[in-house]
Amino acid sequence: VITPCPGGEDGGSDEDYTTDGSYDLDSSGSVIVCANEQDFLDQHNDYCEVCNQPGELLCCATCNLVYHKECVRPRLAKDPPDDWKCAYCVSSGV
Repeated sequence: VITPCPGGEDGGSDEDYTTDGSYDLDSSGSVIVCANEQDFLDQHNDYCEVCNQPGELLCCATCNLVYHKECVRPRLAKDPPDDWKCAYCVSSGV
């Protein structure tokens, strides 16, 4: 179920925007997904670029590639920021 996030002019709020695969639940237990977040997720691949498997995937902020945290190279020492970029984008200066 997609419901708008609270706040903001369009019912959404940038503060509620996440790309880490965790979502807030409303009082009925439905997942709250911001419309802009859903658009962001829809623009990304459904399978990890490395192992070609679905699952909880880390989305690059500047391209459509996605990775499992354990597949990302170089390895992540800590949780990535919301604006994380894949190695391809970093190396090309995007």
